Amino acid sequence: MAKVKNPLFSIEARGGLDGLVYNTWRGISYVKTNTTPANESSANRLIAQARLAAVSALWRDLSDTQRDHWRRFADQHLFPDWTGDDIRLPGFHWFVKLNCQLDRHGSAYIDDPPSAPFPNAIQQCTLSWNDITQDIELTWGSIVGNPIPLDIWITNPMSPGRIPRKEDAHFHLFLADALPQPQPILGLPESLRYGVWVRRVSDTTGLESLWMSDYIDVP
Repeated sequence: MAKVKNPLFSIEARGGLDGLVYNTWRGISYVKTNTTPANESSANRLIAQARLAAVSALWRDLSDTQRDHWRRFADQHLFPDWTGDDIRLPGFHWFVKLNCQLDRHGSAYIDDPPSAPFPNAIQQCTLSWNDITQDIELTWGSIVGNPIPLDIWITNPMSPGRIPRKEDAHFHLFLADALPQPQPILGLPESLRYGVWVRRVSDTTGLESLWMSDYIDVP
């Protein structure tokens, strides 16, 4: 791995190009050769691959009219990329994205794009430490709109000097937003730093709210 300055004549670069991977770690930009992940055959990866294949196959079963509806939906709904810039996803990608979310919830697939609005984001995401139960607890405040499950992602334990990023987080659990607060989310964690990202995901449309996040140093 080599550290780089102004990679590709830009402030920052991420992603792969000609066998090289550009990224940023602890504020340092670097580039390394692309290698096959060691957990390529992990259970979670295989489940995700099977889900993606199953949902992608459903696109071929749609009528031309239904596919046109998804393309119009894509034209009307932009999606933020990792830089925060809004991009336009193809209709096929929206179909796969929403139906994969629904599959993760155990909900039925949808053939037509949703007409319902995107869920409102939670008003806050606050983490605290409970000395008695030895839990990280999550508080999210009141939520406007109908009850919609919370999609919670968490990082692996990291050093206290590191700022958690969304790219470091992985899916942790779903919570019904009617549960009492604060809600324990990680019992007996290591004495390190954790970052948590929370959003609302509709279990009938697959639509997501914006993320809210916080991090905590476990004593």
